[in-house]
Parts: sequence; C-alpha cells; structure tokens
Amino acid sequence: MPVKKKAVVKKSAPKKAAKKVVSTKTPTKKAVKKAVVKKVREVDPCKYGKFYIVDAANEKYPFMVEVTSAPKSFEDIIGKKYVSRERCIATLDVYIAEGTIAKGEKTVIKELDAAGITPMEPAIEDEK
Repeated sequence: MPVKKKAVVKKSAPKKAAKKVVSTKTPTKKAVKKAVVKKVREVDPCKYGKFYIVDAANEKYPFMVEVTSAPKSFEDIIGKKYVSRERCIATLDVYIAEGTIAKGEKTVIKELDAAGITPMEPAIEDEK
C-alpha cells in the first residue's frame, strides 16, 4: 500500500495590536530663549580707524576737513587738509594700502633669501 504524505499545516498566531503608551506626566514647557539686545556702539564721527578728522571749513570750501592725529608711521599726513571727508578717507585708504604692500614686499624678499633665491634687481629705465 502506498504511503500517504501528511499535509503540513502551519499555524500562525494572530498579530496583536501595538499598545499605545499613555503618559501620566503633565507636558512640560520648553525653555524659551530671551532675545539678546545688543547695544549700538557709538562711533566717533571725527575718527576713521586710527586717524582723527575734524572740520576745517572756510568760505570757499564749506566741507573741508583736516587730519589732526594719525599713527606714527603716517606723521606726514598730520595737518593736511582735504576738500571733503570722502576725499580724505580715500586718500587715507591709499596710504594704508601702500604701507601694506611695502610690508609684503619686505616679507617676500626675506622668504626668497631664506630659500636661497636672490631677488631680481629693479630694472633701470633709460633716461632720454
């Protein structure tokens, strides 16, 4: 007699619904950061960087200004008068930029010398 195979029956348990956790604690308030109010820094209208610029108006030039104080490296500017404050500030920026460029040139020459490279000599222009 042939042997009959038994059918395999898989039993699966029904899935249980996830339980919702209900907190008994009262909700807490989040900490609120207070806005920090920065004080407005008052700027001296006579000062531009380390330079002091004061009015030196006259009848012909009502907006003329004069440099009364400057750093030691800019002593030649003290006492100079300019037609307007904007022109004075532009001139001071040029002086500051030229000083920065000169310092950079000295630094580059020192670095080249340390590396063993001799810096090129400036070209001599032919005079006519």
